[in-house]
Amino acid sequence: MDAMSVIPPEGFNSRGLDFSGQRWLITGASNGIGAALARAAGALGATLVLCGRHLPRLEAVHDDILRAGGPAPSICPFDLEKATLDDFGALAAAVAAEGESLDALVHVAASLGQLGVIDRYEPMLWARVHQVNLHAPFLLTRALLPLLRAASAARIIFTSCGVAREPKGYWGAYASSKAAIDALAGTLASELGRGSPIRCHALDPAPRATALRSQAYPGESPQGLGPICEAVEAYLWLLGAALPADTPVRQRAATSGKI
Repeated sequence: MDAMSVIPPEGFNSRGLDFSGQRWLITGASNGIGAALARAAGALGATLVLCGRHLPRLEAVHDDILRAGGPAPSICPFDLEKATLDDFGALAAAVAAEGESLDALVHVAASLGQLGVIDRYEPMLWARVHQVNLHAPFLLTRALLPLLRAASAARIIFTSCGVAREPKGYWGAYASSKAAIDALAGTLASELGRGSPIRCHALDPAPRATALRSQAYPGESPQGLGPICEAVEAYLWLLGAALPADTPVRQRAATSGKI
């Protein structure tokens, strides 16, 4: 795996970006980083497919995008944990029915599982965490690659984390699945090659005040964490920048908070 760089570059401001005419699919779009990214991308002109488990929250993000003057997004209630192979194929077919190409696929949805020792980790929970964090991104990417290949310059962004690079005790299935996501991103980037119009990256958004973070650290004050908007800027830079061919696959979002 190649080196990791910290993004976006100093001085970057996403307000100068224009994603008009682009179609993106974002998982985990009902809350946290996924919802914030969807709102920002919609305001910058991207036409979105909002994927998530919670329909009312997806509808709220949809309405926020419309109020900001963005294109009307599609809403796709989708449970990554319970989805079958046929479900992923049906989702890809539904996206294809709305357009001949897809400019970006952003995997933000994640499951923490539990923090605990390996010898007491419940096997079915281990499997469910890997389904959401690893198998579902693989299956969705595989299903959507034909649409991504049809775009002039597509992006695939997987969401990584610090324990993927530096495993810590008790992080169990979460660390395992995120380390595998880094490997999946690197494998796919290598297979696509430098000449491909599709760029593939794994982005560590750095610790943020999200529901998953509070599940892992229930007593932690969010004041020491960098704001979610910093992570959104990193995603938008990857999705909008003219990246050099040697840009590392792994990236980490700059943060004003703890690492």
